[in-house]
Amino acid sequence: MKKTILALALAAGLTSFAGSAKAAPTGILNGLAVYDSTLNVTWANFVVYGVQDYSGITDVLNTINASNYAGFNDWKTPGDANLSYLLGTELGYNRDTGIYDNLASSPFSVVSGYYSSFASEFPGGSTVWTGTLYNANSAGRWDNESGRLITDRTVNANNDLIVLRDGNSIAAVPEPSTYALFGLGAIALIVAYRRKVA
Repeated sequence: MKKTILALALAAGLTSFAGSAKAAPTGILNGLAVYDSTLNVTWANFVVYGVQDYSGITDVLNTINASNYAGFNDWKTPGDANLSYLLGTELGYNRDTGIYDNLASSPFSVVSGYYSSFASEFPGGSTVWTGTLYNANSAGRWDNESGRLITDRTVNANNDLIVLRDGNSIAAVPEPSTYALFGLGAIALIVAYRRKVA
């Protein structure tokens, strides 16, 4: 009986840890941002529409960070790989239909009220800057029409911008079910201890 109780306690504890894991992406900060556990980055939940050229990215970032968006002032442009993963894999760009299959069911569909929303900006023929400058004349961008990263975009082009910051922007808060499972495990251990003492 004692072994059964200890096994149940251990199972409850392991289940609680497994239940607390979040699938990517997860809406945080009242919809202002989205945490991506796969990339371990936090995306701001908005799209800056029509940054006139690559040099204009600095001005936009300065404005966003000066506003202390969502309580942070270290937002930056994404690298090629992060942006491609977000748009191509997580939001599921479909080259056949020209839409993002996963957008409507993702936390990015929530309107943040800052610049443009993902829902209003995508799908469409827009392109999105990455933070990669290849040379004086070309920079990286995600092309929404072809659904791929293009590395020879002229720095004088007009593209949208999505920003991120490293890591999770909030501390993980256990769900009620996690507390319940921890409690169940603790009770089982107490019962086992009392039976051993008796």
